[in-house]
Order: sequence, then C-alpha cells, then structure tokens
Amino acid sequence: MNSDARLLPLDEVRVGMIVSKDVLVTHSGLILRQGAVVTETILLSLQRSGMETLDIVLEKATDIEREADREVERECQRQRLAKLFRRCSDGPAGKLLWQYMTQYRLGGRHA
Repeated sequence: MNSDARLLPLDEVRVGMIVSKDVLVTHSGLILRQGAVVTETILLSLQRSGMETLDIVLEKATDIEREADREVERECQRQRLAKLFRRCSDGPAGKLLWQYMTQYRLGGRHA
C-alpha cells in the first residue's frame, strides 16, 4: 500500500480501520492480511492473543473516521432543525424556509 502506516496500541484501534501489514499470531493461528478491515471479532481475537499493537493504514482509517463524524454532525443538524421547525406552519412559506435551511445546514445532497 502506498499510504502512510502507524503502529497503534491495540486499545486505540477501531472497527473499520485497515491493517497495513500481514499479521501472524502463531499460538492462536490468527492470520490477518495486509488490507484487512478490522472488525469487532478481530479486535477481540487480538486482545485474547496478547497482542499489544497493530500496524494501521492512516489515510484510509482517517477517511472512515471523518465520514462517520460528518454523518453524526448531519444527524445532529437534522434533529436541531426538526426541533426548531416543530411549530412551523405547513404552508408554502414554512416549507420553503425548511427547504432552504436544510440545504444550507446539510448541503443539497443530504437534505
């Protein structure tokens, strides 16, 4: 992989991160290939095997985290707008204002 990698303590590794190097834990037989996506099961297996660190691809892990953070923020904005507009009339002016505010806060494709 051409991305930057970093050796992270296992307690900092999160589900969805990408393994940057092949991993072999001989006593448990667990093998992870470069490019594998970390799952909850993989994390538990690594912890049980006594592994303390894991090489992770930073670029892809960071992209995943950023997108997850953006989606959480969009959902918070949706909830806030719903609360702000809970008493707004259902007339054309209210609907238009709701549409403009949603597009402004969430962007046109997330409205």
